[in-house]
Amino acid sequence: MLSARTLPLLAGLAICLALDLRVALRGEPEPADEARMRAARALIEGERKSGDLLVHSPLLSVRELAVLGDLPIGPGLPSPELLSSRRILVLDDAATPMYGFEEIEKVEIEEGAGRDLVLRIVERKIDGEVALFDLASDLDRARMRIERGGRITSECSAPRSEGGKACPGEAEWLYLAPRTLAIAGQSGTCVWAHPTTGGTIVIELPAQPEPPAGRALRIEVSAGLADDAVRTTPDGAEVRTAIVQGGAMRAAVVVPNRIGWFRASSEIAPNQPIELQVTTDRDGRRHHCLNARITEEP
Repeated sequence: MLSARTLPLLAGLAICLALDLRVALRGEPEPADEARMRAARALIEGERKSGDLLVHSPLLSVRELAVLGDLPIGPGLPSPELLSSRRILVLDDAATPMYGFEEIEKVEIEEGAGRDLVLRIVERKIDGEVALFDLASDLDRARMRIERGGRITSECSAPRSEGGKACPGEAEWLYLAPRTLAIAGQSGTCVWAHPTTGGTIVIELPAQPEPPAGRALRIEVSAGLADDAVRTTPDGAEVRTAIVQGGAMRAAVVVPNRIGWFRASSEIAPNQPIELQVTTDRDGRRHHCLNARITEEP
C-alpha cells in the first residue's frame, strides 16, 4: 500500500510527465509569416524614440528576423544599468515571453499569421546619472595594445599568471591588470598603465549606445603616480593620457612628477569606441595607474 507521503509525489510526477508529453506533441510553433513581421517592423519604427534599445525574443528564427532588415535589434538582455536608464522595445513571443522586463505597455501584433507576437514597451526608472562603464571593474570589456612608430607592435591579450593580460614581445612591466597602489597617501585600486619610452599604450574602451533625448554620455579619467615613484625619482618625466575618439583628442590628463590624482573629463559620442593613449618621454619608474568612468547623465 502506498503511503500518504508517496501519493502526492506520484501525482506530481504524473503531472510533469503529462506536461512534457504535451510539449513534445505540440512541436515547434508555426513561424510568423512575412506580413506579421512587416507589421512588427512598422510598429517598432513608429514607437521608437532616440536612445531606445531594441530587443527581440531568442525564439525568433533567422528567417523571421530577416524581414526586420537593418533595425539595430538583438536577443541579448541589456545590462542592469541600461535596464534602469533606457526605454526598451521588446519584440517578443506572446506564448513564451522573455524574463527580466517589466513592461508598462504591451501591443499585440495582429496583422498576418503564424507565431503570436507582442511588442512590450519598458520605460526607464532613473532620470539621474547612470554609470555605464568603470575601467577597474569592467576590465574584461577593455582591450590594450602597444604602438611604436605608427604600427602595432603587440596586442596585449596573453594571460598573466598574476592576473590580467600581458603584451607579448614587450617588457614584462607592460600589461593590463588592476593594481592597488599608494597614491596621495591612500591605498587605491586602479588599472596599471606604465608608459613606455618611444611607444604608446592604447587602452580601448567599448562604444556606448546612443542615449535618450536630453541625456549625454561623458567620460572622466583620473590618473596618478605611486607616491614612492615620485619621491625616489626627482627628475621623473610627466605622463600624458589622451582621450581620443574618432581620431580626435577630446581631452587629456597630464600627470607631472608630483604626488596626487589628476583628472580630465569630456562629453563623448555614442556608437564609437574610446581610446586612452598613454605616453611619456622617459619611462623610468613611472609607476602610473588610471581609472576611467563613462556615465550617462541629463
